[in-house]
Amino acid sequence: MISGKNMYSRNSDNRKAKKWYEKTVWIIILLILFFPVGLYLMWRYTNWKKPAKVIISVFIAFVVYSAVTAPGLESVKLQADTATVYDINEQIKIDKNITPESYSLSETAFKTTGGKIKISGNKIFFMSDEPGIFEVYAESSGVKSNTVAFKIEDKAAIAKEKSDKEAAKAKKKEEEAAQKAEEERLAAEAQKKAEEERIATEAAAQAEQERIAAEQAQQQAEFQQPQENMVWISATGSKYHSYSSCGNMNPDNAYQMSQSEAEASGYGRCKKCH
Repeated sequence: MISGKNMYSRNSDNRKAKKWYEKTVWIIILLILFFPVGLYLMWRYTNWKKPAKVIISVFIAFVVYSAVTAPGLESVKLQADTATVYDINEQIKIDKNITPESYSLSETAFKTTGGKIKISGNKIFFMSDEPGIFEVYAESSGVKSNTVAFKIEDKAAIAKEKSDKEAAKAKKKEEEAAQKAEEERLAAEAQKKAEEERIATEAAAQAEQERIAAEQAQQQAEFQQPQENMVWISATGSKYHSYSSCGNMNPDNAYQMSQSEAEASGYGRCKKCH
């Protein structure tokens, strides 16, 4: 007779001797990754109830049948507004025409040269946070669609660049206008100064001409006036003489003056020399 202790020891040994593919965890993994083996091991080694095994088997059979009988992809055509220039981070709608219509394309089926694809329900969107020209196409089961290309710009940056250029252009124009005004002011001042110098030069020349003319007129007048006779006066005498050695005059003490001045001073005419 086998004791309870021996039976427990035998059951424990059996559990320890269980191989890896007999364990429930590995059977579930094989059901997911390689269902034929997983199904076999499930029916052979698990202690699950029969209804559960039947449900799992039917579900796997349905999935396999659907995959086998599902129609394959025949063609894919993409349509979008490629004439518009889009802004960065702007969602661009892409329409797809798939044959057969029941075929579903995953997000990974869409290939791009940049940016990213977003699928929301039956709607497909493309967007990029960088400017550039980006191409999008779909490829699945060896079938490739046409390619659509989108031009994307950073419109805020372009507007700022345009505004900066216009501001720089306006500033340059203002500086050129100020420079032109300053040049015109300096030219006007130079012209005014030149005119003042010309007038001053002409006035000086006119004054010089008038001075020369006055001198010439005076000289002419003096030349035309009769010359008054000069007489000699002795230091002690009361007469004026025609020459300094008249009579007993000492030439060293004699001096000259005009005849009219001598007569006005009270000198009389020398009867000997006049």
